[in-house]
Amino acid sequence: MEMLSESKKILLAKLKFRDIERYERKLNFWGVSESEILDYIQRENTRIESIKKDYVKKDRFMTGYVYYMGGSPYWSSEPKDGKKIIERIERDNNRIKVKDSGKTIIAIDGDNHWTEAVEGIERVSDKEDIIIYAADENVLKKIKGKKGVGDKVKTVSVKRGNQAVDNRIKTELGKVAKEHSYSKIIIISHDQGYNDIIKKWRKKWKWSGDKIILCKCVKDVFDN
Repeated sequence: MEMLSESKKILLAKLKFRDIERYERKLNFWGVSESEILDYIQRENTRIESIKKDYVKKDRFMTGYVYYMGGSPYWSSEPKDGKKIIERIERDNNRIKVKDSGKTIIAIDGDNHWTEAVEGIERVSDKEDIIIYAADENVLKKIKGKKGVGDKVKTVSVKRGNQAVDNRIKTELGKVAKEHSYSKIIIISHDQGYNDIIKKWRKKWKWSGDKIILCKCVKDVFDN
């Protein structure tokens, strides 16, 4: 029997993963046993595994496909029409686990219509953790001094700067959204710019629409 060429050994190794029926037909046609091409099969398997490692991130849930195009394996999150899919990969070991603490966190943007924002703040109970962020410490003192407020709220003085309070709220509540350490997240502000980040959190960290919301005042939280 004529010695099998390098190119045919490589082709057989690829067929082993791409099309097992065609692979077996080729083995019979060329009179080759699998033991003769084990090194090539292992090499092809290693190449496929390297594709997975490059494209499947370990810190998130992903489903995808490895397929061949032009003789080489590629990763895709969606199957490609007309291409032979050789493997479907699912990773759910880091799927987000939703906790239910039974508590609500309320963050108030003290730099945005704060007098209206704190309406109803005296109704806050031990079921809500309320934090007021402001660059003006006088605003924080005025809110703390309101009747019925006192130690019910936590105040955070933010260093002045462009969008400083907004950015601080987005950073700290972003961590809460990721960790699901509260059952509900509420931002109190007239600034509609928070809507985009809220949509992002809902999608990325698997929150239902009514669990992360934007309100104009604390009263709205209890009246809705």
